[in-house]
Amino acid sequence: MDNWILIGFAIFIAFDLLLIGWIWHRRRRPVLSSADRRIIAERWAAIQQAGDAHAVIEADKLLDFALGKYDFTGSLGDKLRQAGARFSDQNAVWAAHKLRNQIAHDIDSRPSEQDIVQALQRFRRALTDLRAL
Repeated sequence: MDNWILIGFAIFIAFDLLLIGWIWHRRRRPVLSSADRRIIAERWAAIQQAGDAHAVIEADKLLDFALGKYDFTGSLGDKLRQAGARFSDQNAVWAAHKLRNQIAHDIDSRPSEQDIVQALQRFRRALTDLRAL
């Protein structure tokens, strides 16, 4: 009978240790260094100054950089899927990324100034959600 009590207690302790380890692992998230934040802030200031279609491409690159620093991997699309829950408006981030793709790949693409401004606002929100800005 005493052996069963010891076995039960050992199983209980092992389960608790596994649970604590899992919780610790889930809460441990990479943090942007102050140098990375400075790079992002400086590049974001230059992007805002430009405010043209090229700025959308640069903002997309900046988001890719920030997500990479948070250990997300793959293309930006892959990173957006992995980080989806971190964004307050996932659809807006995807829309901004899709405009970037349109600008980069469609030779006849001429986005309106309103589309550009909206995309830049969406990229800014995404970077803010990541606490990169």
